[in-house]
Amino acid sequence: MTSSGRIKAHVPGNLARYMFIKKCYEARLDATEEFMRSAGISYNPGMPREPSDPNDRDTDSEGDDF
Repeated sequence: MTSSGRIKAHVPGNLARYMFIKKCYEARLDATEEFMRSAGISYNPGMPREPSDPNDRDTDSEGDDF
């Protein structure tokens, strides 16, 4: 079990991690190298980023006062 306990929102991520680690263990692969390989396949640095959602932007008209 993870250090955060059994939080319902974490179940899908914990299950995916467990399945990935188990697959690597059974195939005798290094999990870190396999993760980097998988990330490299799904991420193409040559492609431009998708435009961000305009609703995600900070619309605070006062600015950030720290």
